[in-house]
Amino acid sequence: MVLRMTTFKFFFIITKKMSKCFQSGKTYQTLIYQRLCNLFGKLSPDFCIIKEVEGAKSGPDICLISQLYNIGIECKNKGAFEGGSKKMTYDGKRLVFSDFNSIHSRILDNRIIYQGLNLPWYEGKKSDDEWNKVKSVFEPDIYIEANDNSISEYYKNVGTFYLQIEELGLYHTGNDVFEIGVPYFKCPIKLRIRISKHKKKGIPTDVTGALIYNKYALVKSPYSLDINGFFPKSLKLDENTIIVF
Repeated sequence: MVLRMTTFKFFFIITKKMSKCFQSGKTYQTLIYQRLCNLFGKLSPDFCIIKEVEGAKSGPDICLISQLYNIGIECKNKGAFEGGSKKMTYDGKRLVFSDFNSIHSRILDNRIIYQGLNLPWYEGKKSDDEWNKVKSVFEPDIYIEANDNSISEYYKNVGTFYLQIEELGLYHTGNDVFEIGVPYFKCPIKLRIRISKHKKKGIPTDVTGALIYNKYALVKSPYSLDINGFFPKSLKLDENTIIVF
């Protein structure tokens, strides 16, 4: 079966609500969304619906939903270098990630960081004096080597099939479901752990961990969703269905 996009009406495009502090990333995400809309129906209301995922904390930036698939796409602008940020908590002995099955927990393993100390804010100690007692321990960022497929593993587990990297193109996270022929996302990766604040002023309020990737080690993809990027003229939806643009 060959489906031409003037009649194919089973896809919906959903964008994830994002904070204003990631405006440049959100702008790039919107550009990719527009490119997808142009590919999948020229923004026809009978075909393409825009819907925010209210309160979403994780998951793909954009989803292509058909009767057969829910295909997540994560967008990274050229200034991005990390993904999968998670907040840490204190278990009474050390700082850990609450999801013990996450890739972050597996990378952290049994390591004790920051000398086993708890962040003062987590204990309700919110004064400058309390923070200054441990400031020298918490200020250096911590980097832990990770497998070069850690980003792909993380995003695959949250429903992301593809990563779109500005100026480098489209990559899959383990299943090139459309059989486009894009490369697997794989490059040097580290888990970075650091303190952060809710506001610019004041003492640190969180300890977070994120996966830092070296995009300069990536092989450039032959296909891209960038505005001037090359994209196939057709996609294979399943064994019996081909989408022709």
